[in-house]
Amino acid sequence: MNAEQTMLEAFKRRPTVEMSTWYKGILVSHLATGKDTGGAFDLVMSRMRSGTEPPPHIHEREHEVFYVLEGELEVYVAGEHFRAGVGECVFLPARKAHAFKIASPEIRMLAMITPGGFLDSIGSMAMPARKLDIPRDEILTYVTANLEETAKIFERYGVRFLSAEEIVLELPQYPSATQEIVLPLMPTTTPNIAFRSLTASDNVHLGRKSYVLRPNRPGDMGWVVSRHGELYAREYGWDEHFEALVANLVVEFVTNFDAQVERCWIGECDGERLGSIFLVRDRDKQGVAKLRMLLVDPSARGLGLGKALVRECLEFARKAGYRRVSLWTVSMLSAAIHIYRQAGFKLISEEQAHRFGVDMVDQIWELEL
Repeated sequence: MNAEQTMLEAFKRRPTVEMSTWYKGILVSHLATGKDTGGAFDLVMSRMRSGTEPPPHIHEREHEVFYVLEGELEVYVAGEHFRAGVGECVFLPARKAHAFKIASPEIRMLAMITPGGFLDSIGSMAMPARKLDIPRDEILTYVTANLEETAKIFERYGVRFLSAEEIVLELPQYPSATQEIVLPLMPTTTPNIAFRSLTASDNVHLGRKSYVLRPNRPGDMGWVVSRHGELYAREYGWDEHFEALVANLVVEFVTNFDAQVERCWIGECDGERLGSIFLVRDRDKQGVAKLRMLLVDPSARGLGLGKALVRECLEFARKAGYRRVSLWTVSMLSAAIHIYRQAGFKLISEEQAHRFGVDMVDQIWELEL
């Protein structure tokens, strides 16, 4: 026991107006703060209306426990989904993506967050409550607020809102993962466009933007090589040997190109290249094609471009008469693997490897057409 803990005072409390705040349409009554508990935990009683829930997010540091006093919650955490009603508690571990939806008009619950201190971030954005009730006047909520400043403050406490792509990958049962996603205004480098499934046509419309899937032309091959090298070095630490591999694959494609059974598509928006995919004949196996070099630029991730490229590729493979499509990838590329799995690919084999300067797990996936 440290000196700070020996100086802690025992107390009892109940919610009062003086110890309560209004935060983005939520009544938060502070029963125990990190200062009260020597940093061990925060404890609050919250009252919320349906529609004022925070966006899907992840805590790097804190575990959370919710105990429902009134109402019901739909909880989504790391691929799981369950409902919590009166008298039930929910445990949300740190470093696991999660979100919840209020399944009743309102909810009242206890929330314990450990270690303590995170509520300081909320306190800096809240206003004193004028009564022990949910604010009924016009007030900013997570839905109506621009969350750029909120995200910056949360970042200092190790809390991060999920991108649309991460919601699809990490919380597949969350409502926005299976229908059009309309998230609160968030700081982002991507266009302010809602996510929806894309049709495999030459022109794909997302909001007011038109994403073109077109054949390759001069200049594209150099971009494919350099963009692969840049992104994989920055995001995964792969060395220049990977860029060399991509360069060799591109040379092989151009040198041996068979227009009847092979293709390259470039995803483009307003003249800017945003993605690529290749389909080539497996010269060792009759009737088999290889899917190669699927790439989606970070500025277009989460918008469905990767799915559109794969869908276009597979439609062409069927028309070209292939009976199977195979691909090589590695286990760390979870976003691409999610797209392959959704398209119907099955994992055939995997093997530990060390290449491009890092340890990885090679995977072979196949799709019977």
